[in-house]
Amino acid sequence: MSLWTRFSARSMQLPKREEQPLETPTQTPASGSAVLTPGAFIAVQDIDDPCVWESASRPWELLASPLGDGPFRNRKQALVTPNWLLYRESFLGSLHVQGMSPPGMIGFTVPIRLGGRSNYWGAALHEQGMPATLPGALDARIDAGQDHVIALIP
Repeated sequence: MSLWTRFSARSMQLPKREEQPLETPTQTPASGSAVLTPGAFIAVQDIDDPCVWESASRPWELLASPLGDGPFRNRKQALVTPNWLLYRESFLGSLHVQGMSPPGMIGFTVPIRLGGRSNYWGAALHEQGMPATLPGALDARIDAGQDHVIALIP
């Protein structure tokens, strides 16, 4: 079963507009025939299993260890384009996240609601801070109730 089948198809559709639809850009490969390239799309995730969250968090390579006895819950709204990714996510439970950030991309996190015990690379984040990472290792504790926006750009 694909991870995408867990999401509501209704929540992933863009609202209908009366204007002309956006055209998908074309590329001409060496073979000479035009190929349609995928455009941007919106995805909404509501995940209650940390293992599913690890897989659904691509292009990150993550291992999640829930902390405490509370339930795990992650909600994510994402705008995905061929070149960059922007998403907002929130967590109901606390977890320790280790892994690798996406190769060839810079990641920025903008906290909206910072969990009281959240930290990145072992250091507490202050309200005016914005964690950023070049491609490489990630070590973060995300506290219950945290809500943030993440941007991944090449």
